[in-house]
Amino acid sequence: MKTQKGDTLVEVLLAMAVFAVVMMIGLSAMNNGMSRALASLQLTMARNTMDSQAEALRFANAAYISEFRSDGGAVTSAAARVWQDRLTKGAKGAATRLADCKRDDANAFVLSRSDLSYHSNGITNAVTYPRIAYGDDADSNAITNSNTDYKRAEGIWVEKVHLANTNYYDFHIRACWSAPGSNVNTTLGTIVRLYDPASK
Repeated sequence: MKTQKGDTLVEVLLAMAVFAVVMMIGLSAMNNGMSRALASLQLTMARNTMDSQAEALRFANAAYISEFRSDGGAVTSAAARVWQDRLTKGAKGAATRLADCKRDDANAFVLSRSDLSYHSNGITNAVTYPRIAYGDDADSNAITNSNTDYKRAEGIWVEKVHLANTNYYDFHIRACWSAPGSNVNTTLGTIVRLYDPASK
């Protein structure tokens, strides 16, 4: 009778160890890829929210310029009044450092995309990514119902800066959040410079 040879216990354990190492490398690469994809998605969403704030600022400025009268007459549109009464009042000489991820609560605000209203309240740190929440929608920027009232801003804000003897305002749009798999905050910022014919 012939004896059959099989794999020894050492060979089986070695094969299992090699398989486990390959699986760990594969799972680590997949986890890395998922983290990067999520971080890229959050960055895109933050940029979109920042762009909407920049467009709202530009719209208010353009409305004011189109209605501006050198004799000091009143502007009539809501957007022009937001520029005249809110966006040019209380501006500081400098903005906070973006790297610090801290806002100047006395100078920070956001503009609602639904009615261009000015909000300096309800600005909090981001839970997952920078966003502005409206109505009853607790988890996304999408308006899914008829209630489009401003609710809160998470991890995104605007700071207004005006230097003496200049005819422009700088609006520092800031976003700060904790990216997945990172122990440091992700920050994103841009500056929108808008000219004011009433400034001296």
